[in-house]
Amino acid sequence: MISVIIPLSAIEESHISLVEELLAHIYIIAEIILVVPSKEKLAVEKKRFSEQVQVLLSPPGRHHQLNAGAERAQSKFLWFLHADSKGQKGLVEKLKKSLLKYPDKLHFFPLRFQDDGPKLMLLNTLGVKLRSEVLELPFGDQGFCLQKKHFHFCGEFNEHPLGEDHHFVWKIKKYGFALNKVDACLYTSARNYRINGWAKTTFKHMRMTTQMAISQLF
Repeated sequence: MISVIIPLSAIEESHISLVEELLAHIYIIAEIILVVPSKEKLAVEKKRFSEQVQVLLSPPGRHHQLNAGAERAQSKFLWFLHADSKGQKGLVEKLKKSLLKYPDKLHFFPLRFQDDGPKLMLLNTLGVKLRSEVLELPFGDQGFCLQKKHFHFCGEFNEHPLGEDHHFVWKIKKYGFALNKVDACLYTSARNYRINGWAKTTFKHMRMTTQMAISQLF
């Protein structure tokens, strides 16, 4: 029913627990596709997961990896996840219910941050809620899920300096597809805010969101 697509970096390791979590729901998830940017990473992942998980080599670049995974996928629905994502209990079952109820919408999850970042991440959680649920502009770390035919109809992911995921949401909306918030939280790492600085990272995302909105509206 669902093909999960997870792009990895050459040194990514945080996906291991995510894959193990997803394999517990194999009755809903038909396949898990890890898309890697190097032959060395390809060999490591194939050895690690064997036949339980597909591993695919693609050119570097998140948009290339996402599109390559979507092209390989065999299921009706595509679910794009970041490698450092973790799901709330019951998340997969609630996604299935949402897909059955609203099969033609783009589905996303409320986002929460893991406890690996600054204490000010509470403000970011509120900001994400405003952006995704009020302005209807979720980002890729909120786990986009949609029908494969709709994905190709809208033109797949494009390389964009302000984010291929943000740009894709604008395309989806322009083609008339509605969004649906799944009633389960997805957790993502906040380590970039700790490493690069909370203020710098937060205002970078705010600036990119504003620039994208201006470029699409005017």
